[in-house]
Amino acid sequence: GWQVVLAGSNAAAEMTLCRHISDALDGACLNYCGRTGLRELAALVSVCSLTLAPDSAVMHLSSALKVPVIGLHAIHDPRRVGAWHYPQLTVSVYEECLSAERGPGPHPWRCRVHDPQAMSKLETAAVLKVFTGVCEALENGCPPPPLHRQLNPEHA
Repeated sequence: GWQVVLAGSNAAAEMTLCRHISDALDGACLNYCGRTGLRELAALVSVCSLTLAPDSAVMHLSSALKVPVIGLHAIHDPRRVGAWHYPQLTVSVYEECLSAERGPGPHPWRCRVHDPQAMSKLETAAVLKVFTGVCEALENGCPPPPLHRQLNPEHA
């Protein structure tokens, strides 16, 4: 039994997406999309057991507050911009998308994927696998430990 909470900016696309998710869940979630500033968002994240977020304020606040976060990545390299304390919970198609755009690597450290559909390439099964693992750990009283991601030695 999870209490699902939706958060996001007041951008029309995010508001629409959160409304669709809320409707699909028959309102069985709390929809705070567009209704929080940074302070309220930090307070909201601080009482969560787990967050699931793309490279966003929610992901970075969760990591900073040491709330386990499943980070979803397709546009930017999660080794560079991912959740600092929870790199082991990353689900990423970044390398696949970057190779599709630029060919086989190696690629420069700061490459960005430009495909507007990149995030849609994340597979539900991959996210569920990480989510299930975190749920099992939480149920057993062993939340994922905060780790530190490793910086690229070229940029350390």
